Amino acid sequence: MTITRLQGILTEEGEIKVELPPNWKPGKVEVLLYADEDLEWTDEELDELLEYMQFEGKPLGDIPSELIGAGADWDIGDSADWVAEQRRQRQEESRKLWME
Repeated sequence: MTITRLQGILTEEGEIKVELPPNWKPGKVEVLLYADEDLEWTDEELDELLEYMQFEGKPLGDIPSELIGAGADWDIGDSADWVAEQRRQRQEESRKLWME
């Protein structure tokens, strides 16, 4: 998968105009739109969005065991200790750069 950020124009007719980089082949694409201004949502659109985004929690016993403790097979020991050590190493590397 290749991700490329393109600038485009949305026309009055509801079309998006962009210029693609060279050598792009026809096929499926995913388009994400970001607007410089706030859009007004209808009540129906908000209801549909909220319905889509409903989250229902589950008791721990209902969650598949392979999702619990993800990373336990990474052989890093205690995850909090590992994070602290990574942070310490990065700070040390940063100090070396500043001391040179």
